[in-house]
Amino acid sequence: MHVQFAKYDPLNVHMKLTFVSVLILFQMTAGLSLAQSDRLVVTSRKITYKRIGKDVPDFKNTFEVNYPVIRGGSNSAARKRIVHAIDYWRIFQMSLTENLGNHYWLNSFDYEIKYNQHSILDIWLTVEGVGAYPDSSIRYLVFDIRTGKRLTIIDLFKKHTMSALLKKLREKMRVEEVKAIKINDALKETLAVHRENLRDYHQTPNKLVFKHLSGFSINDFGVTFHYDYGFAHSIEAIEPPGEFFLTYTELKPFIRKDGLLARFVR
Repeated sequence: MHVQFAKYDPLNVHMKLTFVSVLILFQMTAGLSLAQSDRLVVTSRKITYKRIGKDVPDFKNTFEVNYPVIRGGSNSAARKRIVHAIDYWRIFQMSLTENLGNHYWLNSFDYEIKYNQHSILDIWLTVEGVGAYPDSSIRYLVFDIRTGKRLTIIDLFKKHTMSALLKKLREKMRVEEVKAIKINDALKETLAVHRENLRDYHQTPNKLVFKHLSGFSINDFGVTFHYDYGFAHSIEAIEPPGEFFLTYTELKPFIRKDGLLARFVR
């Protein structure tokens, strides 16, 4: 029997290897692009501004703004919508021009990315300043990266389950307050005084409704709902945490099947 071996052709082998390498590289690049389309690339651009107004106190000569610079995603229009929605000056209703002059309160703007995957961007915006006392404020913002829409509770949870979800949040609030009072018994009287004198602002757990929440945050394990007790600076240290965390197991009956949290309860 005569066996005929194929003639070795270095050029042919090289071309085949090159084709395979290009194919693998293409598959890796396509996979990377697909993975990155459900998240954004966020980098910082810090600017220190110098006030030019008259009689500016020395310790107020400057203020710092840490701008989030956003790139990536699969939709440039959606990305631009998010950029507009997280503008510090608009969110906190302040003016750069005024703060470069004789408005001295502002110390800084900053941000923190809490979640950035599965088409969800969770970003916290913070402002800090000093008047009679140091003060700060946070905005909790969650976006659909695909559309640029700011997400609300109704976008993520079934409308007909809102009452049951609210009941769970009220119970969480009640439990957290009991824990905080055990740590500092003075909190019990402080809460009572606040709720008696400012009933529209300081809510008891059984009167909490969604509009009283400051916002919510998302991670791989569940959702944290935020409530601002708004204690004065002098007694801020005894303020209850105001964070009511529910796991996805707890939230499963409430989560919309067509919403961005559905992937966590399948």
